[in-house]
Amino acid sequence: DTSEEMSTANQFMQNSDLDVDKLGNTLYIRKVSAKNVVKPGNTVEMDADLLTWETDTETAVSVTPTFYYSAVSLSEQVKQRLMAYPKFEAAIRKQFLRHIAEQIDLDAGGLGDGLSNFVSDVNLNAALLRNALGTLRTNAQREYNTGKVSAVLRIHPSQQQHLYGIPEINNAEMRGEGAPNATGILVKAWGCDVAVTGNIESSGGNRQNLLFIKPAFALVYNQEPMLEPPQRNGLATLLIAFADAGIAEIYDEYGVSVRTTA
Repeated sequence: DTSEEMSTANQFMQNSDLDVDKLGNTLYIRKVSAKNVVKPGNTVEMDADLLTWETDTETAVSVTPTFYYSAVSLSEQVKQRLMAYPKFEAAIRKQFLRHIAEQIDLDAGGLGDGLSNFVSDVNLNAALLRNALGTLRTNAQREYNTGKVSAVLRIHPSQQQHLYGIPEINNAEMRGEGAPNATGILVKAWGCDVAVTGNIESSGGNRQNLLFIKPAFALVYNQEPMLEPPQRNGLATLLIAFADAGIAEIYDEYGVSVRTTA
């Protein structure tokens, strides 16, 4: 299971959420726009030609795949001289899956740079997070039902000390063995699922920390990270792992880039 190597992309909509088996060459995700509600007077005729009609404005977002792979060729010389070759090969194969998953997650973190909505400051602080949550709540509207729908907050390691130092968060977690003061881990803050990850986009002098709800983005697979059986090639053994996946922003209004410059 490579989802443990992901912190951001594993919170996106995936194949099962979109009711698709594969991505193919291009997957088009249909977006249905909000509709207007008309309140006619009690005496207004309701014949079809007297109703107010809207022009259908559905749009589609396209998701295209990226192919990822890792490959190593091990000579027979190396294999014969290793004391514990099976464990060595197993370690390489495990690293393959880890690094492919991490690269997909890094690409997912890069989507923060394309979000229209952002808040910014030097470091994370209470006012900045409240602003970000307010922006998300305003734009996502009913899709972000606080208390029923958890937002996802992903921050760069450089901001961990500032997040943990926010009194409104820190004081509420003072008690209990599961609190960050005991474990060093903060998993919930102001209704957000929180994680620290290095897979955060850095661009234009900003760290693009991400705040979003699940429908904001999609991660769709043709093939999840997998290992090929070892292959012989003359006096060498070939080890290969690969994945074929696409990531995309679906609903821009469901995400906020929480930009920090430190």
